[in-house]
Amino acid sequence: MECFAHLRESGAPRLRPARFGTPCGRLPVPALVIGNLADDARTPSHTRRPFEAIGHPDKEMHEILGATHYYAGPDQRDELRHAVGMVADWLVRHDFAGAP
Repeated sequence: MECFAHLRESGAPRLRPARFGTPCGRLPVPALVIGNLADDARTPSHTRRPFEAIGHPDKEMHEILGATHYYAGPDQRDELRHAVGMVADWLVRHDFAGAP
Protein backbone atom coordinates (compact mmCIF):
# COMPACT_ATOMS: atom_id res chain seq x y z
CA MET A 1 0.00 0.00 0.00
CA GLU A 2 1.28 3.46 -0.90
CA CYS A 3 1.19 5.72 2.13
CA PHE A 4 0.51 8.90 0.20
CA ALA A 5 -1.54 7.67 -2.77
CA HIS A 6 -4.63 9.59 -1.62
CA LEU A 7 -2.60 12.82 -1.67
CA ARG A 8 -1.47 12.20 -5.23
CA GLU A 9 -5.08 11.55 -6.24
CA SER A 10 -6.21 14.80 -4.60
CA GLY A 11 -3.49 16.75 -6.41
CA ALA A 12 -1.68 17.94 -3.28
CA PRO A 13 0.59 20.59 -4.83
CA ARG A 14 3.15 21.08 -2.06
CA LEU A 15 4.35 17.50 -1.80
CA ARG A 16 7.10 16.07 -3.95
CA PRO A 17 5.68 13.50 -6.39
CA ALA A 18 8.62 11.13 -5.78
CA ARG A 19 7.35 10.55 -2.23
CA PHE A 20 3.83 9.54 -3.22
CA GLY A 21 4.89 6.01 -4.15
CA THR A 22 6.60 5.18 -0.85
CA PRO A 23 5.20 1.87 0.36
CA CYS A 24 4.00 2.18 3.96
CA GLY A 25 5.96 -0.93 4.86
CA ARG A 26 9.21 0.83 3.93
CA LEU A 27 8.55 4.15 5.64
CA PRO A 28 11.98 4.89 7.17
CA VAL A 29 10.88 7.24 9.97
CA PRO A 30 8.60 7.20 13.03
CA ALA A 31 4.98 7.84 12.15
CA LEU A 32 2.04 9.55 13.83
CA VAL A 33 -1.38 9.01 12.28
CA ILE A 34 -4.44 10.92 13.48
CA GLY A 35 -7.93 10.04 12.34
CA ASN A 36 -10.99 12.20 12.85
CA LEU A 37 -14.06 10.10 13.54
CA ALA A 38 -16.56 12.74 12.33
CA ASP A 39 -14.61 13.29 9.09
CA ASP A 40 -16.99 13.37 6.13
CA ALA A 41 -14.13 13.37 3.59
CA ARG A 42 -12.07 10.40 4.84
CA THR A 43 -13.52 7.34 6.52
CA PRO A 44 -11.75 5.65 9.44
CA SER A 45 -10.41 3.02 7.02
CA HIS A 46 -8.47 5.79 5.23
CA THR A 47 -6.57 6.19 8.49
CA ARG A 48 -6.40 2.62 9.72
CA ARG A 49 -5.27 0.84 6.54
CA PRO A 50 -2.13 2.95 5.98
CA PHE A 51 -1.34 2.81 9.71
CA GLU A 52 -1.55 -0.98 9.75
CA ALA A 53 0.71 -1.14 6.68
CA ILE A 54 3.44 1.07 8.18
CA GLY A 55 6.44 -1.16 8.78
CA HIS A 56 8.39 1.15 11.08
CA PRO A 57 8.23 -0.14 14.67
CA ASP A 58 7.75 3.36 16.10
CA LYS A 59 4.25 4.22 15.01
CA GLU A 60 1.21 5.60 16.80
CA MET A 61 -2.37 6.09 15.77
CA HIS A 62 -4.97 8.19 17.53
CA GLU A 63 -8.60 8.80 16.63
CA ILE A 64 -10.45 11.90 17.76
CA LEU A 65 -14.13 11.43 18.48
CA GLY A 66 -16.22 14.25 17.03
CA ALA A 67 -13.41 15.82 14.97
CA THR A 68 -14.24 16.79 11.40
CA HIS A 69 -11.93 16.93 8.38
CA TYR A 70 -10.86 20.57 8.73
CA TYR A 71 -11.68 21.20 12.42
CA ALA A 72 -13.77 24.09 11.10
CA GLY A 73 -16.04 26.20 13.25
CA PRO A 74 -16.23 27.14 16.91
CA ASP A 75 -17.66 23.74 17.86
CA GLN A 76 -14.37 22.10 16.77
CA ARG A 77 -12.05 24.08 19.07
CA ASP A 78 -11.72 21.33 21.66
CA GLU A 79 -11.07 18.70 18.99
CA LEU A 80 -8.44 20.90 17.32
CA ARG A 81 -6.80 21.61 20.67
CA HIS A 82 -6.72 17.87 21.34
CA ALA A 83 -5.10 17.13 17.95
CA VAL A 84 -2.51 19.89 18.36
CA GLY A 85 -1.68 18.58 21.83
CA MET A 86 -1.16 15.05 20.49
CA VAL A 87 1.13 16.29 17.71
CA ALA A 88 3.11 18.54 20.06
CA ASP A 89 3.56 15.71 22.56
CA TRP A 90 4.67 13.30 19.82
CA LEU A 91 7.17 15.80 18.42
CA VAL A 92 8.70 16.40 21.86
CA ARG A 93 8.89 12.67 22.64
CA HIS A 94 10.68 12.07 19.34
CA ASP A 95 13.12 14.97 19.82
CA PHE A 96 11.70 16.87 16.84
CA ALA A 97 10.74 19.85 19.03
CA GLY A 98 11.72 21.34 22.36
CA ALA A 99 9.52 20.97 25.41
CA PRO A 100 7.16 23.94 25.95
